[in-house]
Amino acid sequence: MSRYEAKFNGGPSHGDIITLPKIQSTYNVTKVYDSGLITESVYWLVRAEGEKLFYDLKEEKFKEYSTHLERDPR
Repeated sequence: MSRYEAKFNGGPSHGDIITLPKIQSTYNVTKVYDSGLITESVYWLVRAEGEKLFYDLKEEKFKEYSTHLERDPR
């Protein structure tokens, strides 16, 4: 079984390197920050060199959600 080393450019995963079991033309990343902000990012494969994959940010959406840490307005 091959393992691929994927490196990300742009967005919240910029500079991250992870291992993938197979080549994917796009890779989705959801990141939750301490503030409650959520980003959903789509990266696309721009180059493959042997077992090294290089992804660039294609799209990033920002979402906000409530957390149990919010103040009770009562």
